[in-house]
Amino acid sequence: MESDDLNDTGRSSESETPSGRTRGRSENEVYESARRRGATQGERERSWRRSWRAASPLTKVGLIAAAVMAAGTAGSLVAYVIVSAHQSSVAQMEDRPRVIVSRPPELLGTVACYVTDKAIHWSTGAMRIWVRNIGRGDAVSAFLAGPQFKLVPDVKTGVPIIDEIPPINDRTCQLKVSPSSKMFPVYAGQEVFVDMVQSVGVQSLIKTGSVSVALGAPQPEPQTPAGQEPGPIRVAKGAAFQLYAPICVYYSDRSGALYATCRTYRLNVGTPLGGPYSFSCTGAPVKGSFEATIGNFCDN
Repeated sequence: MESDDLNDTGRSSESETPSGRTRGRSENEVYESARRRGATQGERERSWRRSWRAASPLTKVGLIAAAVMAAGTAGSLVAYVIVSAHQSSVAQMEDRPRVIVSRPPELLGTVACYVTDKAIHWSTGAMRIWVRNIGRGDAVSAFLAGPQFKLVPDVKTGVPIIDEIPPINDRTCQLKVSPSSKMFPVYAGQEVFVDMVQSVGVQSLIKTGSVSVALGAPQPEPQTPAGQEPGPIRVAKGAAFQLYAPICVYYSDRSGALYATCRTYRLNVGTPLGGPYSFSCTGAPVKGSFEATIGNFCDN
């Protein structure tokens, strides 16, 4: 015997109302409703076109002008926001300090160097470094890094750390460097100098997987680590060298933002030995003046 009741999955989707009409909508009714909406939309468009054709030329000009003004107002707002943000960024850049090494470093004494089987030894006299703030803001904490002297042989050894000029690039100016000397302010438009004391250093010629450069007080001859072959880098005694001196000035503004400028200089000794920059490392004192090199510069 069949039951007159249906479970939830078998119940009809349309139920009878007291008036006898179904609560559901047939597909024909849905289609007819959509057709009427489309007809209404089409009628609006036809009405708008009839109104436009019937409008006077002056009315048409007014409508066009209103539309253009509305679009122009929105575009002007976007342009204003972009220009304002750019002007704010430019103002911040213009108001920042900008400290540079304003003159080539002055060698107040002499340079001397000599070569042994294990190292290149060098010493320099006192130097004076000039810096100037060419920006509009004050540099409240500035300090120098360098000169980091480097003797580069005219006759190459095949070892890059011996043969190549110390590199300076954008990354150099982005380094976080701790001051090794006293910090000083450089106010907007001000030029100051810093006197550097005599410096000495030794550059190892022993191949031990790395080549070291030591600065400061007179350095002893480097020693070969136990269990390793010395494998010295061959440099002739009395060989000709050129002396390079990279210098950086790091500084901050009143808000604490950090900046830096670095440049490499080369000693001009004014002698004809391989050009004005070459001199022999025989231990004899050498005088000269520093000049900025082409490239080897960064400024942030």
